[in-house]
Amino acid sequence: MDPTFAWTAATLPLAYVPIAYFAPAAAVATGGVLALAAAVSCVLDHRRVRAAVDGSGRDFPPVSVLIPFLYLVLRTIRIKSTPAIPVVGVAAIGLVILGQLTFAQIVQFQGDSIEADIAKWAREQGATSAHVECPNKMIRADQEVTCIVSAGGQQAPVTVKIGDDGYYWWNWA
Repeated sequence: MDPTFAWTAATLPLAYVPIAYFAPAAAVATGGVLALAAAVSCVLDHRRVRAAVDGSGRDFPPVSVLIPFLYLVLRTIRIKSTPAIPVVGVAAIGLVILGQLTFAQIVQFQGDSIEADIAKWAREQGATSAHVECPNKMIRADQEVTCIVSAGGQQAPVTVKIGDDGYYWWNWA
């Protein structure tokens, strides 16, 4: 019996890891799509298994195809297939969890929310009026972002750094 769909369901979580690392903003939507794809793979595999063992009484609870890991374990037990498929599934989910713990240091830099704070600071430093432009982007903790302060017809860069606790500080570049 062809286990392609079962292997697909087991390994789909691995596709999430590079997406979460390189495009964290897209990871939330992608996670849902990958979970749906894994469930569809389980449904397709379930149809294939039922056709192969028709009449043997080795059917699966219908809800199990919606929970890929549960389905893969039941599939292994019921048709006595290789335990490698659910083991790989557990390892893939473990890598996703490890990745989430590791990538937790990625934060959304909200430049809009700190522009007023930097403008106030610039006025305290002697600028009569100040306008600040900061980018909005995903960054890792302890990375620096450059904001531009415009005051008195001149522009000056301000380096902003976000700590791993989410707090930020800045200095003239």
